[in-house]
Amino acid sequence: MEFYLRAESTEMALDRVRKWFQERHPLKDAVADRVFYRRNGAEAFRHLFRVASSLDSMVVGEAQILGQVKAAYQAAVKAGTIGPFLNAVFQRAFAAAKRVRSRTGIARWPVSVSSVAVDLA
Repeated sequence: MEFYLRAESTEMALDRVRKWFQERHPLKDAVADRVFYRRNGAEAFRHLFRVASSLDSMVVGEAQILGQVKAAYQAAVKAGTIGPFLNAVFQRAFAAAKRVRSRTGIARWPVSVSSVAVDLA
């Protein structure tokens, strides 16, 4: 699960997200410290672009990830939680994903984690 936020205080935003998550899915502090991480600024944008383009996926080229990112984006739009800045970032990520899929051979064959598992079996 990933959260993309724009906040004046990164620490305060991360604390609020962690608290919200912990209220719904309690984790021991030692586990939470291992699984919660953050990326800021350009590093966060680079990560979003890699995720949307399925370059940062268990199976490179998996189209389902972009669909999940788009669905989460649409849910945020519907909830009114996407401001102009994050809207622009996500639009650029979607455009980059489209370019990656159309200009490389990454989308030549449909792939998914399950199809790879079946092939390996």
